Amino acid sequence: MSECRRDSGVTLTAGHVRLNQGASVSPGRAARFLVYVVLSLTVLSLLGQVAVHLLPDFLLRDPLAAASNVDGEGNIPALYSALAILSCAYLLWVIGRVEREASGRFSRQWTLMSIIFFGLACDEFLGFHEGLNDNADLSSITPFSWLPLEWASYSGSTP
Repeated sequence: MSECRRDSGVTLTAGHVRLNQGASVSPGRAARFLVYVVLSLTVLSLLGQVAVHLLPDFLLRDPLAAASNVDGEGNIPALYSALAILSCAYLLWVIGRVEREASGRFSRQWTLMSIIFFGLACDEFLGFHEGLNDNADLSSITPFSWLPLEWASYSGSTP
């Protein structure tokens, strides 16, 4: 088993990433965990939407559906998404740091990508893009503000 040790506190081995503090991460186990989390959030969102349409007298129907709606903002799935993107930003930063210590030629690009992903995580959590969509009145161009003009004819309506 080949091992690559760097001064950054990260040991890379075949199938594992080990931090010098003792934590070990297996890519396969991490992927399975993330798939289970995404499937759970999807099922909860589906159950919330079913409750909205089939259980009109359920007392906590609307708050539970809003908290689990994968299409919503400021709820559990949006928080998961922001944390997942933030985790990617951290991993990109670690890769950039390891590259810089190894005198790699792409260390700046990795660091720039980590900054971009940090901005995306902030946007996902704080919802900057929602405010931009609300302030951009493109209804005279397309029926949906996010829909390009050339796609408008496919939706059955014309601008």
